[in-house]
Amino acid sequence: MDKNALKKGYKEFLKSREDPKLSENTCACYSSFALTNRTLATLKGFDTFDIYDISEPSELDAIITQLKGDSEYCSLDKNHNQRNALRYYSDYLKSLDLTDAPIESTQVQSSIHSHQVIYFGAPGTGKSYTVKVKLREAHVAKENIFRTIFHPDSDYASFVGCYKPVMEGNEIKYEFTPQAFTDAYVQAWKNKQANEPIYLVIEEINRGNCAQIFGDLFQLLDRQNDGSSTYGIKADKDLVHYLETVLGQGHEGIKGGELRLPPNLYIMATMNTSDQSLFPMDSAFKRRWDWEYMPIDYSEDVDSGWFTISIGEEGYQRKYSWVAFLEKVNKRILEVTHSEDKQMGNFFIRGSVNEGEFKSKVMSYLWHEVCKDEYGTEGNFFRYSYMEGKTEKEKEFSFNSLYEGKGTEKLDGFMAYLGVSPYPSSASGNGVSTKPAEEPQDSRAEIGTVNVIEGTEDATGAAEQSLDSSTEMKGEEGESTTETVEEGEE
Repeated sequence: MDKNALKKGYKEFLKSREDPKLSENTCACYSSFALTNRTLATLKGFDTFDIYDISEPSELDAIITQLKGDSEYCSLDKNHNQRNALRYYSDYLKSLDLTDAPIESTQVQSSIHSHQVIYFGAPGTGKSYTVKVKLREAHVAKENIFRTIFHPDSDYASFVGCYKPVMEGNEIKYEFTPQAFTDAYVQAWKNKQANEPIYLVIEEINRGNCAQIFGDLFQLLDRQNDGSSTYGIKADKDLVHYLETVLGQGHEGIKGGELRLPPNLYIMATMNTSDQSLFPMDSAFKRRWDWEYMPIDYSEDVDSGWFTISIGEEGYQRKYSWVAFLEKVNKRILEVTHSEDKQMGNFFIRGSVNEGEFKSKVMSYLWHEVCKDEYGTEGNFFRYSYMEGKTEKEKEFSFNSLYEGKGTEKLDGFMAYLGVSPYPSSASGNGVSTKPAEEPQDSRAEIGTVNVIEGTEDATGAAEQSLDSSTEMKGEEGESTTETVEEGEE
């Protein structure tokens, strides 16, 4: 794929995200890579550099790592616009890899060993993303991946298939309609001789009643060393008739009216440990799976290390590190619940969030899942710090009070109570007070008050003002940023 096609495809990819933050101007900024190209040219000693010369995800990931370690680049990219753009471009290249790369069965076999594995952990630990990455790295074609999501209303028919009415001309007829399991089963048997791996992906496996959904398919999960089912099961007449139609009479996959999983059929599932009480899995079902725990990563190098929490009105915002907040709040969650099930993972949020998004997603979860029943007890950490005279005090608050007049001050106070400090400067380069506020009920809180320091000039702003051609636009975090759009780029 040439770079002009890559550029055009990337722009279309951005438009397809259906993200309200990705305005036309933001998409133009993201696709220009002006700052990134200038920085890379300098780092590599080239006269010019074009990011669209990069078409391999692994090569791009190496470049992203290099740029994250360049302090000047990070300083100029103050709103993470270019880093967000690189992240989107990485996702775009990986989507191409997923759908277009040639199939190499040996590569799949070497990267995914387990025939049945459940990825589990706290909400937002990247379980679904891990499955996606493993399939991408194994070069699995899109047509060889079959996905389904379990929920409380899921049953055997929605997993395997059943007869449904269909219109044929002006007449109603009944046909067997296969679902995810049957589609994957058929595809696997058709490709068994070629040893081409087929994947059935089950999201949120514990949100459905597994005993009801799998039914007698449960027995097929016992595998021999080669990956084929140890025991077969008798299929019902409707399923037998359908499989004999698509596979052929006497085919190995339905011989004698029996079902057996072929060795090239793999099942991958995800599960939030916090949802384990919905439909408990019995030990017989659990032991037929391999389990892989997805931990929470508090290191600065994790992808979510770029995420920020913005509190306050635009222009007067305090920015907090999402990872720093996560480490502090998860410690408190563990203290209250004595369990890791309710903790939040790195990707509980999908990117930087503003005050409204933080309240509706994160604070709502903390209140309803952890703190609500602890209100009025010493264990409740839904509290904010404030100053009464020269004494720092704490006070409880409820979730609904965040939407009253002093909601912003309480959020800042909540951060102070947890021990999470804002970044030392705002987006505009002004100094930010980290002093706890006075009690909001008594006087106007000082939490997060922005103090303009006379005579200071943001180095980022000065650098960007020197650019020949620039345009003001909104970044992904919803803040104004100045980025160069090169001549001829939309």
